[in-house]
Amino acid sequence: MNIKKIKLLIIWSLLLNSLPSWALVGGVRVMGNEFRSFVEMPLLACGGARIGNHFILTAAHCVTHGADIAPYLVKDSALELTDAQGNPAGRVKVVKINISPDWNELISFTEKLNNDNSLTDDKKFDLYTNYSEKIHDLAVIEFSGNISATVGQIDYGLKLKGKTVMAIGSGCETPGGASSGIASWAKLTAKTQNLGVNITTAGAPSQICPGDSGSPLYFKSDFAGPEFIVGVVKAVDSDTKKGRSYFTRLDNSTAHGSIKEWINSLLK
Repeated sequence: MNIKKIKLLIIWSLLLNSLPSWALVGGVRVMGNEFRSFVEMPLLACGGARIGNHFILTAAHCVTHGADIAPYLVKDSALELTDAQGNPAGRVKVVKINISPDWNELISFTEKLNNDNSLTDDKKFDLYTNYSEKIHDLAVIEFSGNISATVGQIDYGLKLKGKTVMAIGSGCETPGGASSGIASWAKLTAKTQNLGVNITTAGAPSQICPGDSGSPLYFKSDFAGPEFIVGVVKAVDSDTKKGRSYFTRLDNSTAHGSIKEWINSLLK
């Protein structure tokens, strides 16, 4: 790889899902009927949440190679699912992969940066980081078949800043450990930027890891109350000591319209 592109592609390597599947650091094993809308997709090394009878919400980078849909997710491709306990949750067929309307803008922007020799490596990295803050890393998989996961509720209007949220992911509980295939969850504190699409959490020693991409971020007003989906795992800080995790918000809009409108148009 050209050394001049390395810094720019640090985050991009996450988007290509090239890192091993880790679960939550400092997480607690999911028990009983908790987080029933969560599914793990071993083929993608990503998680997701059932949001309709035949729809799974996940991250765009879980189902794409650059600007293209991953070749193993064409129509009628088989997709195995497991639940939070690591048990089979169903074998379905892909009907359609729907990508957030602004996702390809990040792909185009990255290509332009890589081809611009007038910019320094540091400037390219800064520009990419700032631009990615404007992009919703979201995808909705439409499928045919039956799965055991229940349909989760999305809260599009909840003001998250300062609230305690629950991240979930499947695999091991320590970086580099063997994947168990059983999900764990951890409480994190949400921080948001008014103009950005990210929910940033600072909860060291608890945090998500790269393989948790696409998994849902939940909010519960109390432990016994209903679980609301409020975000989707986007990336993790490369400096694990900082304990920062990044999630795509579901409560705002792009130049193409609101995320709520986009998702609801697919569920009709």
